[in-house]
Amino acid sequence: MTASQYWHLGVGVLALIALTYAALRAGRVPLRWEPLYALARGAVQLALVGAALRGVLKAPPTVALALLEIGRA
Repeated sequence: MTASQYWHLGVGVLALIALTYAALRAGRVPLRWEPLYALARGAVQLALVGAALRGVLKAPPTVALALLEIGRA
């Protein structure tokens, strides 16, 4: 990704956080930092899954193993 793409991604994430916070405040939902924690946790989980998939897809034999594991689940 280029620096511009990272910039746009960051702006988009911040916009979603602001929109979430505004909607919760407008609805007078008494959640303080929980939505921010949830967004951070989701970002970490997606990053870990992305890293795992990148590792699996770089080695062709592991793709077949991963598909077999998914099929058994």
